[in-house]
Amino acid sequence: MTDAGFDNVLIFGHGRSGTNWLMDLVDISPHTHCRKEPHMIERGFLSQLPEAWHREPDEQAMQRGWDEALRLTTTHMGERDHPGTGWKLHYYAFPRWLGLYTAVRGRTRRRMLAKVLPSLRQPEWPLPTWLGSRRALEAALPVVNLPQSPIWAAWVLKHRPRSAVLHIVRHPGGFLNSWRNRYLKKEDLAEVLRLNRQRLHEIVAADATWADRIGDIDRMDESESELWYWCFAAERIHRAGEGLPAYRRIVYEQLTAEPLQVTEQCYAFTGLPWNDDIRKAVAAASRTSESIAANWRTRLTDEQIALVERILAGSLMRDWWTRDGQAA
Repeated sequence: MTDAGFDNVLIFGHGRSGTNWLMDLVDISPHTHCRKEPHMIERGFLSQLPEAWHREPDEQAMQRGWDEALRLTTTHMGERDHPGTGWKLHYYAFPRWLGLYTAVRGRTRRRMLAKVLPSLRQPEWPLPTWLGSRRALEAALPVVNLPQSPIWAAWVLKHRPRSAVLHIVRHPGGFLNSWRNRYLKKEDLAEVLRLNRQRLHEIVAADATWADRIGDIDRMDESESELWYWCFAAERIHRAGEGLPAYRRIVYEQLTAEPLQVTEQCYAFTGLPWNDDIRKAVAAASRTSESIAANWRTRLTDEQIALVERILAGSLMRDWWTRDGQAA
């Protein structure tokens, strides 16, 4: 538990919205143990829980399984984890100096090590005792990045007040531009549209208040159907967390414009120490992250921009940005 009273930190937000970057900034602290998207690991601990995207979870299943799944997640390493951005108190100096930490995190080298270390054959594995201290790991602050899981976020905010929730939200124009160029180009468009429409139909069936807002789902294209889910997810998390001491909303555009200030605020919120070394490391990690708040206006079509503005205008997020997409 940190000085702020939190047992762990959970990062929520949409894909293509800065969840990984925010995790990397928190990962700079030597006091954290960060896990990237463990809920997306097949046969992972969290993947056994009820779906996190849009269906309301089975309450008994969540109460029965959440704490143990999170405990195992935060005491293990996983195949999706980032190599790491800073020194950790729970790692031994010599094996890290030899590069063994990177070897465990890298897929190719880990497969080689797994020939003699059976635990590394699993998608998630305990900290090897030759790499670090498991007792020291238990004293670290767990940070778990869980994008695309708004239902879990709302459940945690209601039932687990000792979990700090960092909710990062990107302007829908910036999100749509990145989603179309970094995600959609690699996917089957027809299948994405089918799944998007199916998801919205299930949201409307569960909560009739969304029916009038969303409109005719079957006439939507892939961009509109994705933006409506963006709206649902962001509102679901914010409504659950607004006013709670365990909730902190972060606007992506503000993080890109003021990375030192926003990151220092996150450290203070979660109870992590902040010093000059961390400040310098955050500054170095932020040099390539230019503010791209308004770029989407030159890259999206006029129709897509109008769609973004229409959906945003009818949401509770409408005052979080100025017209050009800068944080308000």
